[in-house]
Amino acid sequence: MMIVRGVNIFPRQVEEILMRIPEVATNYLISLDRRNGLDVMTVEVELRKDVSRRDHESLEALQRKIQRELKNEIIVTPVVELVDQGTLPAGQGKARRVVDRRQI
Repeated sequence: MMIVRGVNIFPRQVEEILMRIPEVATNYLISLDRRNGLDVMTVEVELRKDVSRRDHESLEALQRKIQRELKNEIIVTPVVELVDQGTLPAGQGKARRVVDRRQI
């Protein structure tokens, strides 16, 4: 569990939402940072190989859809970054899904 802006968020919640979206591959990474005294949650999402990276309007719409779906579930509005499949590190065994870089 992680606490972002006073909200308890479980990585499993994020995963369940992402796995409902057909364009999304199975790998993602949640990064937590603090900017100007506020928590910032960034979710990097790998796209499936068959998703075209050429149609920028569709990618922006997908990005907004993911952000909206996440906000509806976890209350916090994350930054969503779409990356190519295979970009994020795939750990052996249980994948590390959260990187917390906040200074406490």
